[in-house]
Amino acid sequence: MSSEQPQRPISTIQGDRLCVSCAYNLRGQPVQKEEHYGLFIARCPECGTPAAIQEYPMLGRWPGRIRVLLALCYISTLLVVLVGTCIAFAGLSSATPESATAELAEEIAEAWLDYEFAEHQAGRDAIAANGISPWVRYISRDDEGRLIDNDGRIIQGDYWTIIGPTWWEDTGRDEVMWPMSKRIRRALDISRDMVVFDLLVAFSLGVSWAVLLIATRRRVLACLGFVPVAVTVFFAWLFAGDYAATSGGIFASTAAESGMLWSGFMVTGVLWIVASTLGLVFGRPIARLGVRALLPPTMRGAVAELWFTDGKPLPTGTRAPRTLYPEAAHKER
Repeated sequence: MSSEQPQRPISTIQGDRLCVSCAYNLRGQPVQKEEHYGLFIARCPECGTPAAIQEYPMLGRWPGRIRVLLALCYISTLLVVLVGTCIAFAGLSSATPESATAELAEEIAEAWLDYEFAEHQAGRDAIAANGISPWVRYISRDDEGRLIDNDGRIIQGDYWTIIGPTWWEDTGRDEVMWPMSKRIRRALDISRDMVVFDLLVAFSLGVSWAVLLIATRRRVLACLGFVPVAVTVFFAWLFAGDYAATSGGIFASTAAESGMLWSGFMVTGVLWIVASTLGLVFGRPIARLGVRALLPPTMRGAVAELWFTDGKPLPTGTRAPRTLYPEAAHKER
């Protein structure tokens, strides 16, 4: 009769550990001491392959330092992407008012020239009153009623006409500026050619944020599309009255762009929020489709968190350090 007694387990595997042969999760398996070599092992109940259990050498303070370094790198990445997102939205928002200002700038310039001529007729110097450098032309009308400068050249308001900032702030803005409804319609007309590009950029950034903030719930992600809009609008409000002065005056185009700024933000902001919210909500499903299309099953384990974070089962054949519900799976076995 054999006197061999079954070995008593020394411990059990508490964490997730895959069998090197069949990728079975060894969590909960008994740890025994192998008699011949005196090593601690755990055998896979599926294929019988022994798994060596060994203690790794202490690394001192380096594990903590590495964790802090990785956390700082992650936070830095989020900040860089946030700044880039705000810059992208600001650029798209500013493109709309810039392209929608030509018609309004001409109206502002013509109104300024009429005001300057009226002041000249009344014996007042509109240029000096507005602090514009004296080399800027003085205007009058010829026999046909056309505006001419002091050299007799016919002048007409255009995009680059220099207007008086005092006149613009006191009376010009209220007299010339389009109502908001017309500015929004104009911005919509101009942005039709930019809509597809705006939507693609906003949707792509939304997908990127959904993957970067992988542990964030979808309800929270859906609100993040408002963040770059709020940040950009805040800075736009902060610097909205900062006009670029030229020889004491401002360009008619600058005044027109400042007037179209908020309508451009409204149009671009609505498009951005819709597209980025869709990207944030559906970003992780899209990322999972990309992983399944581009990576073989043996390499998908590195990004298994894309499935775990949304409570989705891993694709068939995927090897990962843990299963979706390791405790429940162990009890079933």
